[in-house]
Amino acid sequence: MSKILLVDDSPTEIHQFKAMLELMGHEVITAENGRDGVNMAIAEQPDVVLMDIVMPDMNGFQATRQIAVGRENIEHHEQYSGNYPCNGGRYKGNSHCSR
Repeated sequence: MSKILLVDDSPTEIHQFKAMLELMGHEVITAENGRDGVNMAIAEQPDVVLMDIVMPDMNGFQATRQIAVGRENIEHHEQYSGNYPCNGGRYKGNSHCSR
């Protein structure tokens, strides 16, 4: 199944969503704020990110932009090194993949 990153500042919401998603067979990783979510997304490369919008410090929109910038940097590096990322960098060597 899919690896899902769940980013929310509410422990109750994290607990409820994580339990539901795990029952469905997904691997769930969590972050309690936008900054940690960005770091986890770049490090773990999840298939899906479920992001709360209203969070202190870095809101969901800001965090999502940072994740997108981080993935573009990763993909740029892989293209430069001769690999062609597809689907978030998971499939390499597929020259027909486009963003």
